[in-house]
Amino acid sequence: PKLSEAAELTLEIVQALEDISAPAGCPEPGIVQKSKAQYYERRSILASNLEDALSELVALSPGSVTIRKSTRGEKALTTLPQVWAALRRLGLLGKRLEHLAKEAQRLVLRPLLDAGRQLKPGRKLMPSVSGDLHATTSASGQPVSGRWMW
Repeated sequence: PKLSEAAELTLEIVQALEDISAPAGCPEPGIVQKSKAQYYERRSILASNLEDALSELVALSPGSVTIRKSTRGEKALTTLPQVWAALRRLGLLGKRLEHLAKEAQRLVLRPLLDAGRQLKPGRKLMPSVSGDLHATTSASGQPVSGRWMW
């Protein structure tokens, strides 16, 4: 859970920076300014890595959703719960889920509803699922993914 640990550590760093910050309206020493700049830069990199991991774990495309149980990052296996926990710790989960919901509506739900409206009487839409959604890994040890298409 390196991403989660990194997100947790950012909270400790924020507290430490608050403890050494100058009072409002007073100039801050250069070392404090530099420390804050480095923190924000590294926090941005962490947030970007989390966004990339989430995009690999949950991929939306017109008419389909691909969910992966895990993805291999630079050094470790990353799961969706780990990414969500880290995003929550950084205060970014709500914003990211809102974006994901809008994309799901635009790319999956609207096309599905449009296809349903165009069906002739007696016809119905059926999802296509590939992969074992209940397995944790395939026989080769690779993450299993599921895909729904209409």
